[in-house]
Amino acid sequence: MKKVIKYDKLVRDNIPKIINDKGKECKYHIESGLDYRKRLFDKMIEELEEFKIDSNIEEAADMLAVFRALIKCHNIQLMDVIYAEGKKLEERGAFTKGIILDEVIEKG
Repeated sequence: MKKVIKYDKLVRDNIPKIINDKGKECKYHIESGLDYRKRLFDKMIEELEEFKIDSNIEEAADMLAVFRALIKCHNIQLMDVIYAEGKKLEERGAFTKGIILDEVIEKG
């Protein structure tokens, strides 16, 4: 009797081959355009949740891989992101001090 496990989620490009190399079968389809972008956003949320539970280098690498795919879909170059980050770091700082803004009181 065959055991079927349903997934319906975005996976890395080599996963079907890896599954087949293990003597198993898999069914998959290719998504593009807005459907693909939605799947990437869903995958990023999944990877963030996994990193939240177990913050390790493997989960960080997964987030980076999904991030790279997301920006590529939007025709954004990684070096441009890194440049923009540096500019924001210089102007506004980082997120390293744990500052929580509670409120702003306007004078006058």
